[in-house]
Amino acid sequence: GVDVVIVAVGLFAIGEALWVAAHLRRTSAEAIPVGRPWLGREDLKRTWKPWLRGPFIGFPFGAIPAGGAEIPTFLSYVGEKRL
Repeated sequence: GVDVVIVAVGLFAIGEALWVAAHLRRTSAEAIPVGRPWLGREDLKRTWKPWLRGPFIGFPFGAIPAGGAEIPTFLSYVGEKRL
């Protein structure tokens, strides 16, 4: 027989493919300008503390099985927002 999970994934994939085909752009998209690829001194001065705090908050929660990457990322974000 056919597995239910395979059928469900196939149905979602068909729906997504139809949505993408319906919303396809006919014109070329304009390029979004980006800044420089490396951080400057002022950016490094501003961000070195969060870079050190993030792993200390995220690593213990990321080590929990089936925790995923979203929970530690969210906890680090919330911790930085409160500071």
